[in-house]
Amino acid sequence: EEQKPQGDIPEQGRSDQPQASQDDDGLKEDESKGDSRKRPGGQEPDSKDKRPRTDRDEAEAQAAAEAERKKQEAQAAAEAERKRQEAQAAADAERRRQEAQAAADAEKKKQAAAAALAARVLEIERQRREEEERAAVRSVRSTLKRWAQECFAKEDKRQKLTEKGVLKCFIQAPASENVKQNVKKLVADYGGRIAVIKGSAPRPGAGSGAASGAAATAASSGGASAPGDEPSAPPPAQEAAAAADPPPSAPAPAASQEQAGEAPPAEAAAGGEGP
Repeated sequence: EEQKPQGDIPEQGRSDQPQASQDDDGLKEDESKGDSRKRPGGQEPDSKDKRPRTDRDEAEAQAAAEAERKKQEAQAAAEAERKRQEAQAAADAERRRQEAQAAADAEKKKQAAAAALAARVLEIERQRREEEERAAVRSVRSTLKRWAQECFAKEDKRQKLTEKGVLKCFIQAPASENVKQNVKKLVADYGGRIAVIKGSAPRPGAGSGAASGAAATAASSGGASAPGDEPSAPPPAQEAAAAADPPPSAPAPAASQEQAGEAPPAEAAAGGEGP
């Protein structure tokens, strides 16, 4: 009776061992389930990560590199946007500058064109005045030549004028100073001189038919002379008056020549002496 329990002990021990192994398996399964509930996705915490340390370090390095790459990409995009905005602002400023420069150039061209037009108008006016003065001088020169030819054409008349040495011619006073100087030179070339008579007019039949303003006298040897802006070409009998009565044998060209010695003071001019 005492030996039977001893023989039964190994059997009990054999029956207990499988039960203990089953308990260990249940405990491990519970721990794994608890760990799976602790981390989402069924992953274990880092403290209990069963992967090798080199794998964990590589994953962390890759994550850090990815974050750094994204950060650099964001910085590069921000820098590119800033440069684009700066370039756009510079382009806008350059466009405004070019528009302002174009407007200024257009205004300068407009002012230059207006100045050129004004200068052209002044030049045309100056040329017109010069041409009028030259025409007046040519007319005076031709008139003086005609007077010299017609007043001294006859020998008897020339003899009387040589004795008296004075020939009066009344014409309109030139308005231009340039014409006056040219006329004075022409009269001097004919041996005469100019005497201005203000506010006077020759009486009918004595002197020229033109408006009086200046009287020119010439020596008989030099010929007749007179100034004028645009003198007309009246007949010789109305252009010149002899200082002395013509001789009886000479025909009287006009009453003005017969009465030249009685000319009013307003028509008198200093006469040149004969040769």
